[in-house]
Amino acid sequence: MSIPLRSTLMTIMFIAVLSGWALADCVPFGAIEASVKKEWAARYPGEKVLKAEKAGPSSMYEKAVATGKKARSAGGVEYEVMVKARFCLQPLKVTVMQGSKKTVFAMGWHYRQTPAGFVYDHFSVGESSTEAGKGKEPPSNDDVREMIKNQYKKQVSTIKEINTVTIRYLKYREHSSSGRWWYEFEADITGTDNEGAPCKAKENSGSVFRWVMNEQGKDMNAPWNIDLAPNGCY
Repeated sequence: MSIPLRSTLMTIMFIAVLSGWALADCVPFGAIEASVKKEWAARYPGEKVLKAEKAGPSSMYEKAVATGKKARSAGGVEYEVMVKARFCLQPLKVTVMQGSKKTVFAMGWHYRQTPAGFVYDHFSVGESSTEAGKGKEPPSNDDVREMIKNQYKKQVSTIKEINTVTIRYLKYREHSSSGRWWYEFEADITGTDNEGAPCKAKENSGSVFRWVMNEQGKDMNAPWNIDLAPNGCY
């Protein structure tokens, strides 16, 4: 007996939906959050996980893992026996209180698939950023743009006029042992050169800070200053 095409397609779609649901929920998020707090407290005493948030859907991957067993090849060479294992990875954004500062980590929480279900295996850490505390708020983008314009006019003789300054990001940084803090940024600049032709520049390592270099942030009421590495107008 032939099965109608429409029925077959509906069955395939239903299986696909179930597979996607299982993948997205390989471990309940409440269990992941509890695991994050437990593992972090064990590894970093004195620090506290304030919250863990999903940073995307979970995904499956495979990799070879060691079994702890040894074997010998036909030529008598000893080697470690490896097996292929399946893992579920949940991307996370984890906010941690480290002393008096908050740090946000991009993390991956990895669970190994076993006959009994998914079991926590390890975590991986990506980029991190420190949240600015009270009194350390950044200058406005308009103020940073104005500082960039003024500084470029002073430092880059090939630029006659600056038309636009686009700030790609403004990221808080601090040096915990010295108390210094500042903001890093990247920016794209367009303008005209001395001949009136359009030109552009990129600022890939700029910073803004209060007071003077190497004493950034120590005087909370000092005016904002800027440090650039202009690479000309092209």
